[in-house]
Amino acid sequence: MASIAFHVMRRIADWRRRRFVARIPERVGAPDTSLPDLPLTLLAFCGRRDFPEQVASWLSFRRWVGRPRRSVLVSDGTLGEPEIQTLRRFEPRLEVSSLEQFGVAFASDRMRRYAEAIPMGRKLLVMRAADSLAPCLYADSDILYFPKAAELGTSGFWNRSAPGYLFDPYPSLDLRLIHGEAERDSPVNAGFLVIPGPIDWSEPMRRFERMEGEPVFFTEQTLTHLAIRGSGGTALVPKRYILRIEDQWLARDRFTGPEVALRHYVSHIRYKMWMKVPI
Repeated sequence: MASIAFHVMRRIADWRRRRFVARIPERVGAPDTSLPDLPLTLLAFCGRRDFPEQVASWLSFRRWVGRPRRSVLVSDGTLGEPEIQTLRRFEPRLEVSSLEQFGVAFASDRMRRYAEAIPMGRKLLVMRAADSLAPCLYADSDILYFPKAAELGTSGFWNRSAPGYLFDPYPSLDLRLIHGEAERDSPVNAGFLVIPGPIDWSEPMRRFERMEGEPVFFTEQTLTHLAIRGSGGTALVPKRYILRIEDQWLARDRFTGPEVALRHYVSHIRYKMWMKVPI
């Protein structure tokens, strides 16, 4: 049950987001050329609705991790030139792609229809092509980084041959694509992926093309789950790479402590992100 403190916090979080949006031009500043280039690509998929979250996320990445050698933003078609120029103020090398430019080589007719129907179908096009940028970090716009995220830029972290992912304690799978209980184990949340090399999409896409009925919201995450797990992917340490919503109704953020690298502020708890973003 929500407390009075919770409702007060929600109002404060809304105000903080509006304040952040009003100050974006001064928040992004100029590019910091003193930061060393990280040997990785940072990939995002974003639209105008989540643009403030994307800016806050990338600012926290720059602060605690560093400057990726490539930053690739795939627009859902709603980002305008003002938003793109804002991002280029602190990352002049930003590469902006449309879905047609980025995912067209992998798009079957069914994938195109899925992309036209719902946003997660459009994200599938991005996921399907992400390993073309490896070594790559894919991150949703509602990911916030903390000091321990510095490990994401180290050679030791990238001394891996298989993908890493956020463990999803609340599995959200399209069961039409799942063959047996074992395939439901160690569920993947597609909000943050470590992609060191190629991903094998052959079996997931075969199932997708043969699936009865229309794809739904979680079809994309299920396909990503199958592809990542089928490529030997392992979950990042859940106590450091956080996806939790048990504190949804609490005024404080229970899960961000000194050992945390990042938290995925999914829709249930998005307001908590704005209590952590400097304004």
